[in-house]
Amino acid sequence: MIKQGGFTLIELMIVIMIVVILGSFVGPLAFESLTRVQSKAEIKKVERLFLNASQQAFLKNQKVSIDMDNKKFSFWLANNVQNKTQVSFDFISFPKQRIIFNTRGLTTKKTVIVNQNNRAIYVELLELITGNNQYISNARATNE
Repeated sequence: MIKQGGFTLIELMIVIMIVVILGSFVGPLAFESLTRVQSKAEIKKVERLFLNASQQAFLKNQKVSIDMDNKKFSFWLANNVQNKTQVSFDFISFPKQRIIFNTRGLTTKKTVIVNQNNRAIYVELLELITGNNQYISNARATNE
């Protein structure tokens, strides 16, 4: 009798089970990584909005107000409240805050709190506006 090479059904089922078990460990890590990247992209968008508001205040010689509450970010020129620009976010949120940029593009508020995955991130506005690259204070990030 000639013996044929190959795998038995039980051997194939064991290999499939091992692959499924390993996949169950990797799947959540990949999803968490994707969420983290998307929330970092939204933080970068918020930073660009702050810079834009500062530049608009300076260039138009008008105050710019910013309201942040939960997942909404709104900004407008001081004399044109009807023309409010509003942006919504999916992966980050804000405690209720108001920031006003003066006609020189500066603000008295030094930091802004952005919540990312149940973690408070402090964005340093003065460093952001002046162009210093250390405007996110990771040392001050706290778990809440």
